[in-house]
Amino acid sequence: MKTIGRFFLLSWIMALACTHAGPSHIKLSDNWTLQQQGDPGKEYPARVPSTVMGVLRANGLYSDIFLDDNYLKAGKSLFDSVWKYTTRFSCDLSHDKYVTLRFEGLNYYSGIRLNGNQIASADTAYGVFRTYTYDVTPLVKHNNVLEVELSRAVPGDLNIGFVDWNPRPLDESMGIVRDVTLKTTGSVRIDNPFVKPSVNLVTLEEADLTVTAALVNLSEETVSGTLKGTIEEKIFRMDVTLQPKECKTVAMTPESSPELHFDHPRLWWCHTMGTPELYELTLDFIIDSELSDTESVTFGIREIDSYLTADQHRGFRLNGREVLLTSAGWTDRIFLDDTPEDIDI
Repeated sequence: MKTIGRFFLLSWIMALACTHAGPSHIKLSDNWTLQQQGDPGKEYPARVPSTVMGVLRANGLYSDIFLDDNYLKAGKSLFDSVWKYTTRFSCDLSHDKYVTLRFEGLNYYSGIRLNGNQIASADTAYGVFRTYTYDVTPLVKHNNVLEVELSRAVPGDLNIGFVDWNPRPLDESMGIVRDVTLKTTGSVRIDNPFVKPSVNLVTLEEADLTVTAALVNLSEETVSGTLKGTIEEKIFRMDVTLQPKECKTVAMTPESSPELHFDHPRLWWCHTMGTPELYELTLDFIIDSELSDTESVTFGIREIDSYLTADQHRGFRLNGREVLLTSAGWTDRIFLDDTPEDIDI
């Protein structure tokens, strides 16, 4: 229990802070605990993303699970229970800031509470290949407790698969399996920035970009502002008005923003045909000269299409040139504990 006590003290000391200095994006990765429902005496330090079985193994359980036939003998009943992830974070806000909580992947049936207030239940937050975004501004305090209760997938649910590389995880990959992000913004938030290129396939010497994003007005008032885009030295803008609580998808094109026409673009090619050149788009939403939110996305200028051969086989073209797709099988590790370093290898 002393270890648990020290862990909680460290969690509060290292608690992540969302400040009022401008938009912020904070990943809630550390300082989590995991607990089985009905077993209040056992709490396991955890990180996110993770699966329940991965956390237990990291804490010394199932250490010999892959020896001999131990995996075949291990039971699944432990994972019939509800398991709860808990973390704590601090947040100091000014009156004109809004807080969004975003889950990139929960597996499988989820109940989410912030400071004891339920913001999602298993009948609204279920599945694994989904994202969930919640405006939690009214619920956030200086010191906060976030709890996520999870139940595993059952036969028939669309779940993570491993084909024949891994046996089925005993917990069915139950856990917080993708990032959890706490985002503070002004009254307008930018979601899902995207760049769609169109390449002149005859000359390969020019390209047009279409930039889209969803703009969310978190306030109860009509808001007008400017969406500013930057790609290297190119800057383009669009004035936008949003009604109270409105979510609007906007598009900037070469017709409305000539800067989105590129002469002599650095095209993205696969390594057998050239260099995978990349650009970065930054989008800022500005209200009365104040930055409300900012988002960035890395992209390549390329165009991919497909065709049918005379034998009715599917072929592919990259920037108008036929390309042979070669590949190999890859899957996450069984407990979804891959790191960027592992993937780079």
